[in-house]
Amino acid sequence: MTALTKPLPLDNTRLHHPDVVRKHKADTADFFQAIKAAEQAKVAAAQAAIDYSNRALNEAEYWQISVDRKAAQDAIAAERKSNEKAAALVEIDRLMQSPPIAEVMHRSEYSFIQEVIMWANRGYVMNESGFINFGMGHYHVLLTAPAAPIKRVSK
Repeated sequence: MTALTKPLPLDNTRLHHPDVVRKHKADTADFFQAIKAAEQAKVAAAQAAIDYSNRALNEAEYWQISVDRKAAQDAIAAERKSNEKAAALVEIDRLMQSPPIAEVMHRSEYSFIQEVIMWANRGYVMNESGFINFGMGHYHVLLTAPAAPIKRVSK
């Protein structure tokens, strides 16, 4: 599409033949009509897109939409399940390790108490320097591992 150019105005200081004036008026009218036609074409294209999106779907289109939706839901469920498995494996791995110092840090009291109890059940204790931060919204303590049991040799 070529760019529209507006006809140059006639020189006001001269007299022009009536045919030249008519041609200039026709060229100017054509210019503005072309602009209006381009705008109407854009509006018609937008309305056609709206009409197409609002049309009644046939059975095949409904079927394809339901298949696509089901596939997306299955993919999300599979990803969620794999993320849960990975998180469970990481948690099991963390719990299987027995670090010399267990660092417990949570924002909620409930999850903090749960983890402290879990470590306490494994024999971990907290000494005086174990409190790092203990305030509303941030609970942070260090628990030390139990001493290795001394094997007693019986005679």
